[in-house]
Amino acid sequence: MSNMTSLKERKELLQLRNKPSKTKEPIIIGKDILELLSSAMYIDPLTIYREYLQNSADSIDEGIKEGLLQNEGEGRVDIDVDQLNRTVKIKDNGVGLSKKDFETRMTAFGASKKRNTSARGFRGVGRLAGLAYCRELIFRTKSKGESEVHQISWDCQILKSILMDPDYKGELSDVVNDAISISSIETDKFTEHFFEVELKFIVKHSKDNLLNPKIIEHYIAQIAPVPFSPSFSYAEKIAKYLKGHASMANLNVYIDNNVSPVYRLHKDQFNISENIQDSFRGELECFTIPNTSGDLGAVGWILHHNYLGAIPPKTGIKGFRVRSGNIQVGDDNLLDEIFTETRFNSWTVAEVHVIDNSIKPNGRRDNFDQNIHFLNFINHLSVKGREISKNCRNSSILRNRLKEFEIEESKITEKVPFLKQRSLPKQRILEIENYIKDSLHKLRKLANSDIIPDEDKKKLLNRITNVQEEMDYEFSNKNDPLEKLSKQKKNIYKEVFGLVYEFSHTHLAAKTLIDKILTRIS
Repeated sequence: MSNMTSLKERKELLQLRNKPSKTKEPIIIGKDILELLSSAMYIDPLTIYREYLQNSADSIDEGIKEGLLQNEGEGRVDIDVDQLNRTVKIKDNGVGLSKKDFETRMTAFGASKKRNTSARGFRGVGRLAGLAYCRELIFRTKSKGESEVHQISWDCQILKSILMDPDYKGELSDVVNDAISISSIETDKFTEHFFEVELKFIVKHSKDNLLNPKIIEHYIAQIAPVPFSPSFSYAEKIAKYLKGHASMANLNVYIDNNVSPVYRLHKDQFNISENIQDSFRGELECFTIPNTSGDLGAVGWILHHNYLGAIPPKTGIKGFRVRSGNIQVGDDNLLDEIFTETRFNSWTVAEVHVIDNSIKPNGRRDNFDQNIHFLNFINHLSVKGREISKNCRNSSILRNRLKEFEIEESKITEKVPFLKQRSLPKQRILEIENYIKDSLHKLRKLANSDIIPDEDKKKLLNRITNVQEEMDYEFSNKNDPLEKLSKQKKNIYKEVFGLVYEFSHTHLAAKTLIDKILTRIS
């Protein structure tokens, strides 16, 4: 009986545990969440340009859909950097926001209407990126048909003082109300529809990169959805391939009213070092990656070159990079893991564009949410990583083979002149002849290596033939520069020349000295 009771009690306890319950206390969202969503989210100050350009791209896309812009070419973003007043303005000619949407959307947190759409930003926090880097953050906008410009200004100094105040008891909504001011102004100074972000009195960080136009351009050229330069030979092929699959945007971004917009940094030639230059060659390699359902998950391209070594970071093109909505996720090291040796990623110029919405960038956009969809993505990319690693390794082996060839050929070149002199002892001449024959055998073996391309192989074999023909001529040459001397003197000179050959610092020094002596004898 006691056992039955015990069993009943356990069942009742189990039901009680599994019964859903709700808190009766109010949910408190404190002020600290705002700090997490602004300063703690972004490590690199330049990230603010990515976040605001991301929103600009979405706004311009929406403007095209609504017929406000005819095509991507009409979309424009202007970045004005005022170093003297430490102010930056980022303005696009996208759809803008109406008065009824502006206040609601600009004071919302994590409530973006973009989620589960093709839009690039969907977490509703990116606009806060600038709060940590200036004293005042201003948003301005105007939509078509409205006469007023709507404005929200964040007082970042008040915000920081509130966040640091242990006695402040307000919740998130209270913080926002205390830190912002909202206004509307009637003016014809602005365009018909636009969105503008202004960072006033930018706080100085290390190197002051936020106010350096060159550094800003170099960053934007890598991460933002800007077009390739028209002078880049592969630009049209890449754009044509990607346009059929991915949302490109291709923003026309102008910094300080420059005549030319910001372009991607790819060029036909690029420097490996001060003395070594490489260039792209062959056809553009395009590839696709299926998602977990077997549908199209991602598309990409690879530009092959001679794989002469690691590409310097300053080129802005190194690494197998990942983009979502044509905006870079992470940095050039994100896909190190797909290579057999991580160093080979820095030898690579390639890109993959994520299409599957199940593969989502994380909040910081420095990586992706780690789920089964991303794991499938990485597994397929690893195939490409292994292929490129093989190219890098083969290129390294090829360079070593060619270097060996050059070294062995130079050794022959050093010894041939002594055959022409015909002045060394017979035994020494025989040693040289045998050495050259062995070296020619090594050269043929190197030239016929499977790793050597046919075109290079042909050139190397021709060089070997030239050396062989020269050798054959010298082997058959019976002229003796000492023939007028007596046999005794001849043997003495040859013995001396043999010692000069053996003990000289270099073969060149030995040849030079023997030539001088032969000239004097003659």
